[in-house]
Amino acid sequence: NINDGSLIVDTDSYVKLVLNNVNINNKSGPAIIIEKAKSVVIELSEGSINKLSDGSNYDNEDYSGCIFSRSDLIFNGKGTLNLVSHYLDGIVSVDDLKFISGKYVIDSNDDGIRGKDSVNIINGEFIINSKNDGIKSNNEFDKNKGFVNIVNGKFDINSEGDGIQAFNKLIIYD
Repeated sequence: NINDGSLIVDTDSYVKLVLNNVNINNKSGPAIIIEKAKSVVIELSEGSINKLSDGSNYDNEDYSGCIFSRSDLIFNGKGTLNLVSHYLDGIVSVDDLKFISGKYVIDSNDDGIRGKDSVNIINGEFIINSKNDGIKSNNEFDKNKGFVNIVNGKFDINSEGDGIQAFNKLIIYD
C-alpha cells in the first residue's frame, strides 16, 4: 500500500506489474505513472480488489490521469480495479491502450478511459462514471489511429459527454 505517492515506471525494457490487493492514493498526482517503457502490462491477480485514487490537483500538470502512461499499456487478469480520479482522466495512455480481461470500476472527473492512439477492448467488465466521455481515443493527426475497437465485454457507462468517442473509427463486434 502507498498512502501518499506513486508507483513510477521509467525503463527501456518491457514491464509487467501484478496488482494483488494493492491500494495506492496520491494526493498530488497519478497513482501509477509510466514515464518510459517498451510496453507495460498491468495484471489484476485473480480475485484481487485493487484501489487507486489521486488528488484534485497535481504537482506536475503534464500528467492527466490516475493511471498515466507515455507507453503502450495493456491490462489483463481476473481481478478488479477500482479507480477514482479526482483530477482528470481515470486511465490514460498517449499511445495504445488495450484491455484483455478484468473488471474496471472507474469514477473520473473527466474521461474514464482515454487511449490517444487507440483503445482496444478484447473482453472485460467496465463500470464507468465520468464527467466527460466514458471511453475515448482522440488522435486526430493520423488517420490510422484515433480508434476504439471493442471485440467483447460488458459495459455500464454513465457519462456527461459521449459514452464512447473515437476520432477516426469506432468498431464494435459483440
